[in-house]
Amino acid sequence: MKLRDFDSNDLHRILELHEKHEFELPDLNDARMVVKKCLLDNRGKIRLAAFGRLQANADLLVDGTWRTPEERYEAIQILEFAMISQAKIAGLDQVTAQVTPRFGRRLEPFGWKKSLHETWHKEF
Repeated sequence: MKLRDFDSNDLHRILELHEKHEFELPDLNDARMVVKKCLLDNRGKIRLAAFGRLQANADLLVDGTWRTPEERYEAIQILEFAMISQAKIAGLDQVTAQVTPRFGRRLEPFGWKKSLHETWHKEF
């Protein structure tokens, strides 16, 4: 096995590997795509590929005793706008959040969408 960086000549093979998956292939030319790795077999054929894109991960802390639910909802909107504005300045265009299904339904009116699969994370 050999590990190497993705090269634009690999795109055809990446598309072959991707066609069996449900998710949209990210734009591999996007500057936020900072990790692009391919694992090749002994014959030099790509068997696995992994791509890592910069994005923000949102963590929200709320004092549930403060004011009314409606006022907290409005405060979340203000905070979300500020967070997204700052993320845009940093060159980011996507944010994720790990939430309970109940809270996820509350995010829908803000334009958040449920991801295709579960979100997992790894700290290093």
